[in-house]
Amino acid sequence: MAKPKIELLNKSKKPEKMSFLISDVPIEYINSLRRYIMKEVPVMAIEDVEIINNSSIIYNEVLAHRLGLVVLSTDLKTYNMKNECKCKGKGCAGCEVKMSLKEKEPGYVYASQIKSKDPKIKPVYGKTPIAKLKKGQKIELVATAVLGKGKEHSKWNPGLVYYNQMVSIDIKNKDKISKEKAEYMVKHFPEVFSLKNNKIELLKKEWNDSILYCDFANDPNIEIKRLDKYVFTVEPFGQLKAGEMIEKALDIFDSHLDEFEKKINK
Repeated sequence: MAKPKIELLNKSKKPEKMSFLISDVPIEYINSLRRYIMKEVPVMAIEDVEIINNSSIIYNEVLAHRLGLVVLSTDLKTYNMKNECKCKGKGCAGCEVKMSLKEKEPGYVYASQIKSKDPKIKPVYGKTPIAKLKKGQKIELVATAVLGKGKEHSKWNPGLVYYNQMVSIDIKNKDKISKEKAEYMVKHFPEVFSLKNNKIELLKKEWNDSILYCDFANDPNIEIKRLDKYVFTVEPFGQLKAGEMIEKALDIFDSHLDEFEKKINK
């Protein structure tokens, strides 16, 4: 197998989103990386809620559920999974963070009003609405945030991770492609095709596999072949940066391989 090639595609674009081109890597490895990032990388989320007072219109269960879905910043260097902590899951400063919310003023209650014992662990999006209070209503609660994994619950999912396979495109005979079909191709893929003197012109010889699902992909005058290239994209929800997510996923993958090797060599 050829040595894998990786090219970062968005060096100067949004820092919270990372895309890179991977070549000469089997699709099984690409998909494994995707699954490890989404399902195995731990992030913080509220797990337990003790409601002291809730006279709002929102039921206690719904309030607790909303709190669980609040995106929290995560510090993987300081905190451990509860089942891996020295306290053996009893709960301590090394595996959980206490938070509180106390509000009685009329109006919206936002995630920014949640107070955390650790300033490093706090709501990422302060404008996330939690509830709306009327005059005389109040909310008072204590919550516990812990590390968890996306395979356990979606609230511990660190982000969106997906990939597209690249394809090569070649127009064999442009004269046999009708004007109507050429206009359709340009309309839906203006980055790939253009019209010149009512004839189709190819702007890019490579594109992602979305082009395979169009009607013109079966035209005998157009040749489209899958390549051993993939555009891999990581879009964090905000708990961690894209680079942290990838690095942690690879560390976990390596540890699982080491564990597997030990078991087969016993």
